[in-house]
Amino acid sequence: MHGYRVFGLTIAADQRIPALDGVEASPGDGRAPASADIPILSIDTGSDWPDGGAGFAPWHESPEDDAGQTLRVLRNLAGAYRFLYGDGAEFLIEAGARRVSMRWPGELTLDDAVEYLLGPVLGFVLRMRGVVCLHASAVRSGDGCFAVLVPGGHGKSTTAAACARLGLPVLTDDILALSFERDSVSVLPAYPRIRLWPPAVEGLFGDAEALPRISPGNATWDKRYMDLTRPGLTFQSEPLPLRAIYTHEREETDPPGFEELPAAEALVTLLANVYSRCRPEPEARAREFDLLERLAQGVPVKRFRGRYGLQHLDAQCELLRDDCLRTAVPVA
Repeated sequence: MHGYRVFGLTIAADQRIPALDGVEASPGDGRAPASADIPILSIDTGSDWPDGGAGFAPWHESPEDDAGQTLRVLRNLAGAYRFLYGDGAEFLIEAGARRVSMRWPGELTLDDAVEYLLGPVLGFVLRMRGVVCLHASAVRSGDGCFAVLVPGGHGKSTTAAACARLGLPVLTDDILALSFERDSVSVLPAYPRIRLWPPAVEGLFGDAEALPRISPGNATWDKRYMDLTRPGLTFQSEPLPLRAIYTHEREETDPPGFEELPAAEALVTLLANVYSRCRPEPEARAREFDLLERLAQGVPVKRFRGRYGLQHLDAQCELLRDDCLRTAVPVA
């Protein structure tokens, strides 16, 4: 068994997950912890896998994502869920979100399935367990961190990669898992990879082939990753208090500037960027609303306006870092 620590959760896996190298929960011995928050029982077809979906009924269906994949989610009366992807990858999340099983067809690989596991599936598991997550990246600045919250495909991961290249430690590039304490809100670290599409890689490094592919065995999947364990890069492996949240307007303003949103508008922005494709139960949604309202009232949510484009990204990262350093307001 292999143990990992991701988004504040201890994961026990029956097979090494290369994407999680660097966040092992029990370094040196390769064994999973005695008790894990989410033990992953299997990452292939197991004897406990339900036959044909008996007892499960349709619960949610998503349109195609950026990679052209569809998702159907089934649920049974016991509170278990099945995620069925259009390419044949499947995930079973048992009631209580304490166990996740996964399997995939022969034309896919472990790397392909892990992309779903560490994205939508784990995001759903976190939400089931009461962890509020936003669709955002997070970067360290001083003794805290700032989040970059923009729609999918608009530069969260690219901004995180540019910050990493400037020497700033990165906590996450996509799922921003939040921990609410009495007087502050912290960001829980993800794992030491930033996932990028080839145009972003080419814009940052001058060559779309400069970074390794996430799934080398899949010729149709060309997404790349930046390994934060490499020399000169830093993964922030400990939680940090969230000091500011930024959303970027595509406006060519010069000089650039920041506009803090009123609490009501900030709350709407946060609600629109909750990480999950599947609706929560009403009670969970109400709790989530209360926590995000607290976040909107206690942490500045700012609109950044400035020159847009990869050629301006380094300067933008420095502006975000410096503005965050001037912002140190804990949640009341």
